[in-house]
Formats: sequence, C-alpha cells, structure tokens
Amino acid sequence: GDAVMSFRMQRDLLGLGFVMQPTGRLTVSRIEEDGAVAVVTSEYDQLRVGDLVQILPDFPLEPGVYPTDVQGGAEATILGFAEEKELYGHGDIVFVGLGTRHGLSVGDELEVRAAGSEGAWSVDSEGTLQVVKVDEGMASARIIGLSGPVVTEGAHVRLVRAMPGQRR
Repeated sequence: GDAVMSFRMQRDLLGLGFVMQPTGRLTVSRIEEDGAVAVVTSEYDQLRVGDLVQILPDFPLEPGVYPTDVQGGAEATILGFAEEKELYGHGDIVFVGLGTRHGLSVGDELEVRAAGSEGAWSVDSEGTLQVVKVDEGMASARIIGLSGPVVTEGAHVRLVRAMPGQRR
C-alpha cells in the first residue's frame, strides 16, 4: 500500500547534483523475495526499465494555512532550472541556494529580482516562487507569479513569506 515515485536522472546541475525527472507514481501491491510489485497510478512521462524509485515524500502543508510576511528574509540566487528553455513561466521549477539551514520550508514564498539590480526589492521584483522541496542547502521552487519578462539563472531571491510554525 505504500506510495512510491519513479524518476530518472536527467543532467548534472553545476556539480551540485542531478536534476531528477519524475516519471510516475505507483502503489506497492505485493512484496516478493526479489523486490516489490507496484501498480502505476499516475504517469508523468513514459516509465522505463531502470527508472529509480523512492517512497513518495510527505508534504507538511495543511489546507487553509498560508505563508505570512517576514522581514529581512534570507537571500540567495537561482542556481538553475529543472528544464532547459529559452523562457520560463508559471509552473516551471527553479533551484535556489537556500535550504533548511537558512530556515526555509515547503510552502514558503520567495521574491525574485534580476541579477545586478539595485534598490528596493518591491521595486525590482520580477516574480514569485513557492518552495516545493527543500534540502539542507538547496530548494526546488515553482514559479507562481511573474511581473517581469524573464526569470534567469543568477537572479536574486529573497524569502518574503514563510509558513507559520517553522523555524527561521
């Protein structure tokens, strides 16, 4: 009955690790001597022999609980993107140089501004990201808002809204 996610390694991201592409969701139906038998419940890409699997992670978000404004949130840069494209838009995944050791958690929101921009954050903001996965030193976030034409590698990010009850 355990839910597992299948994925494959796509490419190395700046020597920081591999971009992992989810290929599907499966439910374990039987354990056997040589492994497990699972039923595919969702397919995001063609599942292939050799795809890796892991237990589906828990997401600590609760319905009706939203992030609240924070002052002086941690800052970093966009390290790269899950997919290589000319332009990035709503729903695309970015990798940022902030993690749990910086107080980041799933559901937090980050503001984005162009690399090299100076001045007040609210004036230079180009978009908003929502954290969807976080490790000790890096997080994956999806683009949820754009007010500028382009979110790029090297753009600055800053924590502006945090989920309640998380350490900062």
